[in-house]
Amino acid sequence: MSGSGKQQSSASAHHVSVRAKSTTSAAGPRPHHGTAPDATGRPAKNAVVPGMPEHDNSHTVQSTVGLSSRIRRLFGGKHIAQSPPGAVKESSPQSLPSTSPHSLPPQEQISAPPSYSASNLVPSGASRVNKKDGRRNQSSDQPSKRPAAKPKYKRMTRQSLAEYLTKAGYTVSAEKVKRVAFRMVLASFLIVSLGIVIIGALNGANTLDLIVFMLGLWTVTFIAVLLVVMAGIYFFLDYRIYQRTREIEDVFPDFLQLASSNIAAGMPIDRALWYAIRPNFGVLAKEMEDVAKATMTGEDLEVSLLRFTDKYNSQTLRRSVNILIEGMRAGGQMADLLNKIALNIEEMKIMRKEMAANVTTYAIFITFAAVIIAPFLFALGTELLSIIIKISGSLDLSSSSSSFSFSAPPESAITNFKIFSVAMLIVTTVFSAAIVSVIKHGRIMEGIKTMPVYAVISIIIYYIALTALHGVFGSII
Repeated sequence: MSGSGKQQSSASAHHVSVRAKSTTSAAGPRPHHGTAPDATGRPAKNAVVPGMPEHDNSHTVQSTVGLSSRIRRLFGGKHIAQSPPGAVKESSPQSLPSTSPHSLPPQEQISAPPSYSASNLVPSGASRVNKKDGRRNQSSDQPSKRPAAKPKYKRMTRQSLAEYLTKAGYTVSAEKVKRVAFRMVLASFLIVSLGIVIIGALNGANTLDLIVFMLGLWTVTFIAVLLVVMAGIYFFLDYRIYQRTREIEDVFPDFLQLASSNIAAGMPIDRALWYAIRPNFGVLAKEMEDVAKATMTGEDLEVSLLRFTDKYNSQTLRRSVNILIEGMRAGGQMADLLNKIALNIEEMKIMRKEMAANVTTYAIFITFAAVIIAPFLFALGTELLSIIIKISGSLDLSSSSSSFSFSAPPESAITNFKIFSVAMLIVTTVFSAAIVSVIKHGRIMEGIKTMPVYAVISIIIYYIALTALHGVFGSII
């Protein structure tokens, strides 16, 4: 067995050597394409040897294309993006096998490279895989359309009742609030309509007039009252949101200082904000709990903080959170940053108090004119009107031959003037409280609490002054 194996191996080796010699003699010596050896014996780059043919790039292109088609066939016909001939990336000789175009089958030799479109590097006529649904689309020479640009700024839209309720801290649904308001208005109109029908029946009112009055009551008046009620609900919620905003701004510097101490102790920013919550912070404690819960469930801290600031119309809160987010992105010293933000907010509060103290004189003047001077003048006008009625009633103007005629005003003029005086005092005090609020605090909402106080005080002073003037002028006339 060993002798026969040796004979077979020697015969096969002899056969291979004879075949290699015949191939070498038929092909001849392998030329160097445009290169010549240097001093070390290696071919020099870009050296042209006389009598040697220059390097032909067509063989390289055909070799690359043939190799790509073979790889495509090995991967089961899947599309592999090719590069144009002029943009072939340089690769190391070890990364690709040395394959000549003569060693490929005839059906894999491609005479010309594929054409490429200007928009991409995918050959025209090759299929492109859609990433969304996996379908293949035929590529065209037309450049792909870019998606429409999004608007830079969002349009201002009216906030719904649900958003108002959420910002005001109520968990009731908006539909329930609307339903309750509608039922209340409907019940009140039913009671009023029943009373009007009963009074009209007792007084013998005309049926047609009563029907016309009821139609007007249930159409125009009902819609107007319903709109007024809804406006009142929105106004109440808006004031509630403002109160919550003020509560947050008052305790926000203390919260930032506690968070700064936690960060200085080695806590990360999210845990520092969580452990800085105190029960006496009120609204801010509830909001930061929501932010911490959202962060623990996987939401980004920046997104949670921005959603928190969007709920309240506060420049102080918005600017502080924006600076905090920028510091997180930049990777700065967060402890020092939060401490400086808190100090800045405290300095702004002190400056506002100083500005309010500087304009106190103007506020006192407006308050004195609206609450004291105006009621006294209206009381004086009312007393003068009553004096004129008394004097004109005592004069006998029927025997006068003058062309000028003078008639005494009726007794109801005094009552009408009192109603007018009270209405004008209410309007005057409301506007004066709003002006004082803007002067001292820069916001009208601050004057909402003082508006009813101003109105009640002015009406009381009006009736006191009216009684005093009546006693003074009554003794004279």
